[in-house]
Amino acid sequence: MKVLITGATGFLGNNVAKKIIEEYPNYQVYGLGRNKNKMLNIKNLNWIKGDLSDKDFTLRLKEENFNIIIHCSALSNTYGVYDEFYKSNILSTENIIQLAKKNNALLIYISTPSIFAKDKNQYDIIENSEIDFDYIKNSNYISTKYESEIKVKDSLEKAYILRPRAIFGKNDTTIWPKLMKANKKIGVPIFREGRVKLSFTYIESITSFICKLMVEEARGIEIYNLCDGNIEIKEALEIFQKYADFPVKGAKVSFDLLKKLAKFLKIITPKTKEPVVSEETLSLLYYDMTFNTEKAVKKGYKPLKSFDEIIEDNMKSWDGEKNLWKI
Repeated sequence: MKVLITGATGFLGNNVAKKIIEEYPNYQVYGLGRNKNKMLNIKNLNWIKGDLSDKDFTLRLKEENFNIIIHCSALSNTYGVYDEFYKSNILSTENIIQLAKKNNALLIYISTPSIFAKDKNQYDIIENSEIDFDYIKNSNYISTKYESEIKVKDSLEKAYILRPRAIFGKNDTTIWPKLMKANKKIGVPIFREGRVKLSFTYIESITSFICKLMVEEARGIEIYNLCDGNIEIKEALEIFQKYADFPVKGAKVSFDLLKKLAKFLKIITPKTKEPVVSEETLSLLYYDMTFNTEKAVKKGYKPLKSFDEIIEDNMKSWDGEKNLWKI
């Protein structure tokens, strides 16, 4: 079996590659990305450099005759111009779809549950819950990921679409660094007395699930919301402090004031530069958003670690760089 992983230099793609090579040593695994150095730590991973938005490049890959394509690649910033999101998310997915067709390959597409984002609390969200299109069109990331989902559903007869919530774990390159950066500056923002419920997905849980899906035959287009649990910010900070040898700070701030600031910054900040605070990030930290994962569990999805265990692992893995991120 030949497997192609796009976005193999990213946190998810890199871990997916390691897991597949570990679970299926006889498979030929290829990682597609732009920085070879980020893939050198994976033994037996074949490296491919290229731009997925280039149709000719993507179609040339058909000669490899891939059996499985795991599409992790995406532009996931909360800032940037639409054309860049279109190129990285929609156009690249269209080209991957064509490659899957040419190779008659199984496609596992990594989407996002952010397509359900709204300015209100939401609980027990299922795979076909209502989407607020007026809301998500304001985010280049969410709108292009949703459109990419539609491309997959409309173009293929069989595929898996996965929507993991806040992928977290050892050596995470996005969520953990942002939390530690915030802690170092003013503290982790606290809204609603710290009672906001956040959902999280452990990296090993999703990579194990992907390995399971690879050896099963998809029955049409199968879509799964994924998360390992929910935790209130107040409790999360207590767990951080449990394993930290530095002060973990919570900063009580005004949501209304910060939202006005975010709107102002969106106007004056260049599209290519990340604003100090964004409306998307504020919504994630202010509103409850929990997911029903019964469908995924029936398919074999298993949460493998508690939030407490994940934080303990993260603290240990970051000890060598503590001077960079903590007080």
